[in-house]
Amino acid sequence: PTLRQQKLVLLNCADETGRFSSVLPDEFGGGQTAARVLLDAGYADGIWIVGQDPDPFAFAGSLRLDGIGHQLGAAGVAPSGVVVCDWSVVPAYEAVVAMLETERPRALICLNDRIAMGAYQALAEHGLSVPHDVAVVSFDGSDLASWLRPRLTSVAIPYADLGAVAVELLLSGETATRRLPMPLQAGESV
Repeated sequence: PTLRQQKLVLLNCADETGRFSSVLPDEFGGGQTAARVLLDAGYADGIWIVGQDPDPFAFAGSLRLDGIGHQLGAAGVAPSGVVVCDWSVVPAYEAVVAMLETERPRALICLNDRIAMGAYQALAEHGLSVPHDVAVVSFDGSDLASWLRPRLTSVAIPYADLGAVAVELLLSGETATRRLPMPLQAGESV
């Protein structure tokens, strides 16, 4: 059978044609959650976003940024700035080190946990403590978030739920796009 004859559900990616079902995390809602964590903790200034990916096809980052901007904007808060870097430890570390040469953030929203790891290292090397000097919130809810000290607060990708909904769609034969909420894994970084 050809691809067109097979049941297919895309997991963590979208089909813009609408021919196939897809199951994705609600990245926009996740961005709102990350911003809300800081707002609820009393942060209204000095919030920096770390990890804006220069790749225009990285839809997760764009949606996370949109959600963050929407939530902060609704509270009358604007981010102090955005740090562009690739989504891994070393580029994030280097970008945050460069930012710390001229800026003193109160909080960082890192677009994934690897970025947060690099940010933790850069902050520590500048004598800044998480969360006492700088709060950090991140995304993905990876094992890395639980290994960092203090434990990282991270908006998680609901992998098990994504898989379960994908199987349900496969079995039902329904063609639909489902966006699942991204739960907050509270740590001690805020």
